[in-house]
Amino acid sequence: MTRSACQTIPWVALIALTALQDAAADTTAAANSEAPDQLQEVIVSARKRDERLIDIAESITVISGEDLVKNGVTSVEDVGRQTPNLQLNMRQDLTTDVVIRGVGAYGDVLGVGFNIDGVPNFTDQTMRLEDLDSVEILKGPQGTLYGGSSIGGLVRYVSKKPDFNWEGESSLEVGQYSTTDISAAQNIPLIDGILAMRVSGYDVKSDGYITNSDLGINGDPLTDYGMRMSFLYRPTSTIDALLTLRYSFIENGSDEYIPVPGVKDYSYDAPFYQPTFNIRKVYGVVLEANDDLSFAKLTSLSSFTTAHNQWDADVSQSPSGLPGLTYYTLPGNRPTEVSTQELRLTSPSNGHFEWLFGLYAASIKDVLLNQVAQFFVPAPADNEVINDFDTTRVDTAGFGTLSYFLGPLRLDAGVRINRTVYNARVYVEAGGPPDQTNAITSHGTLPKLSLSYSFAPDKQVYVTFAKGEEPGAVNTVSTYPIPYRSETAQSYEVGTKGETADHRFEYSLSAFYVSDQNHQYESNLYNASLGGFLSLITNIGSSRTYGVESELNWQATNDWRFGLSGGYLDASWLNASYFGAPINGNVIPNSPRVSTNVSTAYSRPVAGNLRVDANFNVGYTDSMWWDLPNTPSTKEPPHFMSNARVALGTDKRGWQVAVRVSNLFNQKYWTEYYPQFFAPGTYPCNNCTDMGFPGAPREVFGSVSYKY
Repeated sequence: MTRSACQTIPWVALIALTALQDAAADTTAAANSEAPDQLQEVIVSARKRDERLIDIAESITVISGEDLVKNGVTSVEDVGRQTPNLQLNMRQDLTTDVVIRGVGAYGDVLGVGFNIDGVPNFTDQTMRLEDLDSVEILKGPQGTLYGGSSIGGLVRYVSKKPDFNWEGESSLEVGQYSTTDISAAQNIPLIDGILAMRVSGYDVKSDGYITNSDLGINGDPLTDYGMRMSFLYRPTSTIDALLTLRYSFIENGSDEYIPVPGVKDYSYDAPFYQPTFNIRKVYGVVLEANDDLSFAKLTSLSSFTTAHNQWDADVSQSPSGLPGLTYYTLPGNRPTEVSTQELRLTSPSNGHFEWLFGLYAASIKDVLLNQVAQFFVPAPADNEVINDFDTTRVDTAGFGTLSYFLGPLRLDAGVRINRTVYNARVYVEAGGPPDQTNAITSHGTLPKLSLSYSFAPDKQVYVTFAKGEEPGAVNTVSTYPIPYRSETAQSYEVGTKGETADHRFEYSLSAFYVSDQNHQYESNLYNASLGGFLSLITNIGSSRTYGVESELNWQATNDWRFGLSGGYLDASWLNASYFGAPINGNVIPNSPRVSTNVSTAYSRPVAGNLRVDANFNVGYTDSMWWDLPNTPSTKEPPHFMSNARVALGTDKRGWQVAVRVSNLFNQKYWTEYYPQFFAPGTYPCNNCTDMGFPGAPREVFGSVSYKY
């Protein structure tokens, strides 16, 4: 797709700003500094106030912005590989399959929340990870502070904020499949101490590793670019405002699922009769205003986000020369529109008593593609509209938390009372009358309670209970708009975390049990006699999961740092069904029993002001089921994923060159897989009954970057 001049990111301007400040950059002190001999203290805002990670009585994994770069973490899939008991994949329709501790979201079903710049993200959860301070993964229900759609947990993107120093960075990375990745960021102090600006952007292009041998083209090329501008206004010592504007564009192949005979028959070729594409454009604005009153901090957080989607997919998986079926969005497809408003009061973090109270409201319109038609090639009939609907979800809530300190004992309690109204109007639906309407209203009371005890400095044990809810909705992609009920989960967690007195070693260990009722699930089936591809969202039953997790970090010397994380998960259905067939006792999909990650980082001066940095990590994912029936012989095999990066450059600031390798050992694996999707003999591929999307093979990248 050709981009107009108005869409192109002004890289020349960003790089020019960087170059202008070269002479002013003071790199001498940084160049002569030594690597830290202890682990850095981690501060998070998971409970909507700044706290040390080690003081929070629940499991939270934090990946710093620096580690995102050094470990080559650029996508949500990379985040999933860094975190025990988290499975996180991007689907071909740019939505997510994300499961935390056996509870989660599957395509059009929510369940694990995403949050960026402090507001919920319903539009582009699979956004590229750029210019971030950190990524925080909160495990277990987070409804008390973050509402519905975080029943399994929450993934928070914490963006870098403007400051009053003139500094910037830029990088260029190239790699296999004609991949180029350009990024830059710049801080600009406009009025010293009062007004600052930060602008960042990225531009990624790749031919992709999927081919279409029948047409002789790249099956899944990628164009991904975006820009973010934020302004910090601080007129007094007690008042500040942060305005953030962002835009992103992504285009890739759509539904490039490859028919295969079985789960071990990997292929990177999708010989379809036509090129396919997904296009998503997102515009967002967030305004956060804070006023430190005499007794509390008042925060107003407002946001508006809109996403425009286009889609053209070969759903019949047909090679050229054979009849095919296309699904595509009609002109005038209604965009997704999300508006949110939060007001809260937060007490100071001192004394024996802390509190937080707030109000929240949101309007979420047309999250799903709502004007979809099908077209036959060659066409036996006119195009047929199969989906045309409007949906509106309105959330209102009040929430609060209280914390009481009594010596080494701490009690945290909170509750959220929320109401969700979901309305749907279906204008045209294949096989049903037009202009159908339906609605469902959900009410939830979501408590959270934790008790912790500090038995030594920087060491604690804790127990936590939390309840989560995914509100009910209306199934607009079935023949009739049938409502489905709220999903609820109750989570129990016990754990311990701490660090040694010399701050070289830190640890966390937890055990959990989750009981889930009215589990919402998107089930997909291909049935030619019923019109082809069928998708149904409904409550399929109840489940239970339990397991353990641990994370260890060790700064062995000034030069060496090691990390180890692991999880064990037992997740199964108690009383559930799939298209009417019982699946009691089956293992929940996307829930491997064992997941681990081992990492090491080496950093050392080598000559003058030059430093070498080397990072290596390897993750293990146990075998897992892809589907509800646990279809025999379709289990994803266990596999290792390894990444490595070596860099040479000046310390902290200046130039750096690097080489990184993803999937170092060229492991074959699937990111999506659908067993028994085709009836035997219905697809021309020999014995092909399954389809899936393979993960990326080994890729090698080289980069040059500059910081000042």
